[in-house]
Amino acid sequence: MPVRRNGARVFVNWNYYCVDPGAPASIQNLRERFRRFLYESAGVREKTIGVKLARGDAVVWKDEELLSGIAPKLILKLAVPHFGDEGFDGARLERRIEEHCAALGVSQIDCMQWMWRADLKDDQRRCNEFRELATTRIASVAATIKSNGRVVCFACFPYTQAFADVALDCPWMEALVIYRNPLEREYDHLLDKALGAGKQVIALRPFAAGRTFESGLTVKDALSHCFAHPIVRSALISFTSPAHLAEIESGLAGSS
Repeated sequence: MPVRRNGARVFVNWNYYCVDPGAPASIQNLRERFRRFLYESAGVREKTIGVKLARGDAVVWKDEELLSGIAPKLILKLAVPHFGDEGFDGARLERRIEEHCAALGVSQIDCMQWMWRADLKDDQRRCNEFRELATTRIASVAATIKSNGRVVCFACFPYTQAFADVALDCPWMEALVIYRNPLEREYDHLLDKALGAGKQVIALRPFAAGRTFESGLTVKDALSHCFAHPIVRSALISFTSPAHLAEIESGLAGSS
C-alpha cells in the first residue's frame, strides 16, 4: 500500500487482493484492520465515490487517488431472536456466528444481516424491546464480534419501517437491508435519514419478485431506480430458474 504526501494531501494506492496471501500474520492483520477502517469510517464513506463497471469495462491504474477495496463477499442472514423466541440472547448470536463460520470454513463474515423476529404481529413490543437493549446488550455483542474480526459489517433487516427507524439511531448498526424497487417504496422516506446518519443501504428485491417486468419495466429501469439514491451501495439479486437468471444477465449486459 504505497503512501506519499504532497503538501497537505496524502495519496494512497490500495488493493486488498494485491497483498500476498503468504505474507506474515502481522501483514495480514494490518490488511484486515485497514479494510475495517474503510468500512467503518464515516469520513471515508462521505468522500468515497463508487464506480460501477459495465461488462467489458476495465480500470487503468493511473490515478494516484484511486482506492480499490472490496465489496462484501459473504452476507449471512441470522435471526436472534427467531420466530417464537422471547427476547434477545447475545450469547446465542455469538455462538451462531461461530457455528456458521465453522460450517462455511471462513474466519470472517463480510456482512451479517441480523433480524429480530420474535412475534412480528406485535411490532410495538419488538421496537420497544429493541430500543431498550440497543445501547447495552446488543451494542456489547456488536462490539465483540467486530473487535474479534468475526463480522465486518453489522446490518439489519427490520421487517417494518418503525423498527428501521430505531435501527438507524444505533451507532453500531452500519447498514440497513430493505426492499428497494419501483413498486415497493415504503422505505424511501428513510433513505435520507440513513445518508445523514452515515449508514449504508443494501437493497433487497430490486425486481419486486419479477413484478417489475410484468409492469413493463426492464432490468435497467429497475436497477436505475434502485441506485438512484446515493446511499444505496449494493443490491441482492435473486433468481428461481436458469431462464430467470439468463433474463437478468441479458438485462445487465445492456445496462450501464
